[in-house]
Amino acid sequence: MPRLFDFPDELLCKILEYLSSYDAIYSFFNLNIRFNRLLMPFKHQIDLTYLSYGQFMNFIKIILPTINKDEPLYSLKLGNVRTPGQIDLFNTLIHDQTYRGYFDNINKILIECPRLNELIIFVEKFLLSLSNLASLSIKIDQIRDEDFHKWTQLIVNSVLSISNLIQLEIEMPTGLVLSRVCNTTMFNSLIDLSLNLTLVTDLLILIQHTPNLEKLSIRIGWWTSGDRTLLKMLDEMRLNTDRISFLIHLKKFHLTIDSILTFQFEHLEQVLYRILNRQ
Repeated sequence: MPRLFDFPDELLCKILEYLSSYDAIYSFFNLNIRFNRLLMPFKHQIDLTYLSYGQFMNFIKIILPTINKDEPLYSLKLGNVRTPGQIDLFNTLIHDQTYRGYFDNINKILIECPRLNELIIFVEKFLLSLSNLASLSIKIDQIRDEDFHKWTQLIVNSVLSISNLIQLEIEMPTGLVLSRVCNTTMFNSLIDLSLNLTLVTDLLILIQHTPNLEKLSIRIGWWTSGDRTLLKMLDEMRLNTDRISFLIHLKKFHLTIDSILTFQFEHLEQVLYRILNRQ
């Protein structure tokens, strides 16, 4: 009967593909030099969302310090879906400098179903300190009406403003309102953006503050061509001959509209012109 160690690297890599990062590292790390080499991709990324409390603590306190001696961690996924309280636990542990240093090289993060207070701490105490963070995905499952303004403030003032962020995806049950974004605020680093907005006017505001976008995916909650603010903004853009094009680098654009109250094609045409015109 063949032994696992007798299998060629190609077959072992196929076997490892069926395992999670945690299971692969927990099962095979430090068996020998060969397995450590095959486990290289698993050492750079970790999905904590499916781990139990015990597995989570084992990874943070035992496994991560060991693998971090040779290989930095680049990608992190965590959330409250399968393990309620995981984000709060992570926020608590990250205050300890013993563990904080293991995450200094993170460049990609996905966080699922955070509560408002958890995300505030996560952003202010962790995200904003990551100098290499380039990709961020946040999936929000619920927003209380009384907290909507706080969510908007957090995303606009802190998340969108992360200076080194290149790719950002935010999924939320209600769209953002961008009417209070300062005219001088620019989100210059963003190249790939996916966002939920409330109104088409929020989209027009957004494109004036994200000049370097190459990919843009937007979901709008409501479209109404009778909105006076929309008509005013379109008129102002039409009269502004100094800035005809807003997204001159755009290569890919996707727009979803959930509900239409009143609709005039010419208004949609004008909006798309401001987005897609690259002259």
